[in-house]
Amino acid sequence: MHKRNFQKPRLQAKKRANKDKPSAHIEHNCTASIGLTLFFAQDNTIDELLKQADRAMYQAKQNGRNSVRCYRNIEQAI
Repeated sequence: MHKRNFQKPRLQAKKRANKDKPSAHIEHNCTASIGLTLFFAQDNTIDELLKQADRAMYQAKQNGRNSVRCYRNIEQAI
C-alpha cells in the first residue's frame, strides 16, 4: 500500500508535465470504395478500362461508401 501512495504523485506529476505535448497515439479510421472492371485480352484501351473502374468506384461511393462495385454490374443494372 505504501508503494501505491508513492507512485500516485509521481504519475500525476508526469501527466502534468506531458499535458501540453501531443499524444504519440493517433487513431485514424479509413474506409475504401473500390471500383472494378473486367477485361478480356485487348477489348478496351487502358484509358477506357480506367474510366470504367472510375465509374464503378463513384457508384460504390454513392451507395454508401465502404463497398465494392464492378463495372459490368453497373452496366447490367442500367
